[in-house]
Amino acid sequence: MHCPVCHTAILTPTHLENALKAQQCRHCEGHWLSADDYWRWLKQHGDTLSEKAPDAPTLELAEPMRVTCCLDCGDLMLKYRVGHGVAFHLDRCSRCGGIWFDQNEWAALKQRNLHDEMHFIFSDSWQRKNRQDQLRQVAKDAFRSALGEENFKKSLTVKAWLDPHPQADVILSLLTYCAEYYRSMQHRPHRGAIALPLVVEDSFQGQLGEQTFDQVMQIQQWLNNHSKAELIVSFLSQTVVG
Repeated sequence: MHCPVCHTAILTPTHLENALKAQQCRHCEGHWLSADDYWRWLKQHGDTLSEKAPDAPTLELAEPMRVTCCLDCGDLMLKYRVGHGVAFHLDRCSRCGGIWFDQNEWAALKQRNLHDEMHFIFSDSWQRKNRQDQLRQVAKDAFRSALGEENFKKSLTVKAWLDPHPQADVILSLLTYCAEYYRSMQHRPHRGAIALPLVVEDSFQGQLGEQTFDQVMQIQQWLNNHSKAELIVSFLSQTVVG
């Protein structure tokens, strides 16, 4: 069996773990793992280990290589993003489930205790969550760029308080109303500070209670003096960046 990356090197038998057989390329240090060997090992492995946070030094990984054909059945290999803070993709056969690991990829998964749940990594639900996480990160980066680092951090603090709040929808309605109201009032002649219409204030205070209403007004006071108040409110309302 030839290495799918080097093409000329012959794979030799080895073990990734006790009782987990694999084939290794001595040249690029990649590994081939058949689905049967993985499931056989997993069956005797015991309970799934709890996932670890990414606190260990990052292992040096090989440049990702394109593996197109399965070493066991010759079918197409597909790439699956690991996610969960792990940046690389795994190559897996679309037919028999064989997996190719580039150098140190197995060790990197083991560092995070993801090596015993690879079958979840290849599932639709895991990959869907990965796409959602990527979208969330893109949205965060866009807001960070638009708001600036200091304002973005302040907005994250507000959002961390707002998202789990049982009256989040009412609070967002109040902040949205205030942002639009203060913007419209800036173009009209007025004396002193701009105040909310009393009927609006009484309505929201009745829904939120005095303590929460006062907290929202403190946030609004910060927004009133901000040129990007409506953008910040938009950020606060985005579930995709939560």
